[in-house]
Amino acid sequence: MLARAGVQTGGMRGGARLGAVALAMLLGACSSSAGERTGASRGEQAPANEQASGGPPSSSAPGQGGTGAAANGGGGNAAGGPAASGGAGGAAAGEPCRSSQLAVKLVDATRGSAGWSDWLFELRNTSVTPCTLAGYPSVQLLDAAKHPLATLEERGAGPALTGRVATTVPLPAGGAAVFGIETYGCVGSSKSQAPAVNLMVTPPGETTALLVTVDPPVTSCNDGRFVTSPVRSDPSGVAT
Repeated sequence: MLARAGVQTGGMRGGARLGAVALAMLLGACSSSAGERTGASRGEQAPANEQASGGPPSSSAPGQGGTGAAANGGGGNAAGGPAASGGAGGAAAGEPCRSSQLAVKLVDATRGSAGWSDWLFELRNTSVTPCTLAGYPSVQLLDAAKHPLATLEERGAGPALTGRVATTVPLPAGGAAVFGIETYGCVGSSKSQAPAVNLMVTPPGETTALLVTVDPPVTSCNDGRFVTSPVRSDPSGVAT
């Protein structure tokens, strides 16, 4: 009985062990399957995450790059196009003349019996590009050695500094405008200074002066006072 019971007990124990092993194998398989499913689901989410995070920058970068290129291209066309055409065409007729386009020379001089004297100068466009002059030139008196003399420049025309209004003078290629200066006799304690054999003339709106030799020289008092007229197209009475 005991032997049978032992056999039966051993058989039950062996069956229990087999059942436990089978259960463990089943649970392991389930766990492996669940792990594979979990891994698969993670593997399926990874591309989605990459699309969510990596997708927009990679898709926006070309868009931004394209926008920048278009903006730069547009800016280049907007700025480069007109600038290129403007550069090719040169200065328009309404653009101010540059000193580099001009030459100055004395064209007439008159000495009055009442002590006043006029000098008439021309500013000629020596370039092939039309331009304009408007306003007053600036004048510096120089002696024969090109040293500065006392210079007191007033703007207008004649002793009253009236009668001349600055206008725009168009200068085609080779065209010229004129301006005049007028000095007066010295009175009282004022004395004459050395004659101005040379002048530095700065065209209206410019900063670069042009040197011109003057014969007869400009005579002025020791205060260097003279009156400069605006540029004009008509030379008659330009300084009076």
